[in-house]
Amino acid sequence: MIKDATMKERKRIYQAVIWELDSDKPGMHTTVLADDLEEAERKLRQQYGEGVVVSLHNQEDADEPR
Repeated sequence: MIKDATMKERKRIYQAVIWELDSDKPGMHTTVLADDLEEAERKLRQQYGEGVVVSLHNQEDADEPR
């Protein structure tokens, strides 16, 4: 991850798919800007409520070797 001169982590873009529990609706694709995965999920739950299933990923993380 790239860090600035103050050593603070930069915000990253997370892609998300959100499904409502007990719903036949298709998942909704969205993005969120956050410091880390936990913050991204917290922001999405604040916006869409606790009754959703969230699938998140960050392309930078996905591109790193495992």
